[in-house]
Amino acid sequence: NNLLTIGDYIIQTQEHLGDGGQGSVLKGFNKKTMEKVAVKVINIGDGHARLAFESEFQAMSKLTSKTTNVCEIKDVFQQSGVGYLIMKQYDCDLFTYAIDMRETPIPEAELKRLFVRICRGVRDLHRERIAHLDLKLENVLLDLTTMDPFICDFGSAFTSASATKNRRRSRAALQEIPALGVRGTRKFSSPEMNISPFAYDPFRADIYSLGVILHVLATMYYPVIGENDAVDLTWLQGKVPSGCLELLTALLQPCPTERYYIDKILDHPWLATKKINFKFVHRAKQAVGSHAPQKRGRRMSVCVSAPQKQGRRMSVC
Repeated sequence: NNLLTIGDYIIQTQEHLGDGGQGSVLKGFNKKTMEKVAVKVINIGDGHARLAFESEFQAMSKLTSKTTNVCEIKDVFQQSGVGYLIMKQYDCDLFTYAIDMRETPIPEAELKRLFVRICRGVRDLHRERIAHLDLKLENVLLDLTTMDPFICDFGSAFTSASATKNRRRSRAALQEIPALGVRGTRKFSSPEMNISPFAYDPFRADIYSLGVILHVLATMYYPVIGENDAVDLTWLQGKVPSGCLELLTALLQPCPTERYYIDKILDHPWLATKKINFKFVHRAKQAVGSHAPQKRGRRMSVCVSAPQKQGRRMSVC
């Protein structure tokens, strides 16, 4: 039997939307309304897994009613040592849209629109004193009808006990944060997370991850890391808009205190776009069809790493 009933939901146990280190995401539907859902299935037999499951549920349920750019959670169940997070089902993740479905980077206007909305989701997280700590293309889902992005997968999230919005008090409160350790995905994680995993600002770490996301969206390549963890952006001169390059420079600073806060990112002049071209929405909707296309081989034009799905070998010049 490939169907499992949990509450009002039918889970299609053989229909995978994705797999990760913390569990699998399966297709499902509400047996009363027939609405399609995504179900994250996590084995919570050990304490660490249970903590991650509860952390994800608490973060998502806290934010769903307050923001439009965080994945919507509908219900949660625990049964026989397994946790089930029932979420809205979206069309694809940002990796599929930006890398698998394209041969060239997203046009500037669309790039700005997507990135602004991702940043708004992160802003709402940070205002609630939640650091995601695993921001990456695969953890941003897209509704291809509206082209709105939604942040998902809060299994690595950190929630601060401090709810103050005063930055000076917030920084003081960070001194009392327990050991965070290395979290998230290496390609998107900040250098300080790996250098001093037990003493870093998790909110500044999110900003660095946003910089990696913007870099990949603008270029279709991961950043090139040079000496002293500095990102080499010189090859982008003349290849991306100057405003984009300026913002990338601010987000990918190796020193966390030199990075922008999330509010300053949203105030950046390059992101202040009023006119948006929506023609790409229809192209994207047609391109997805019934399945996400596989990434085709691409000749590397510069000595950087091209993004590939988890589990595939990274190719470097």
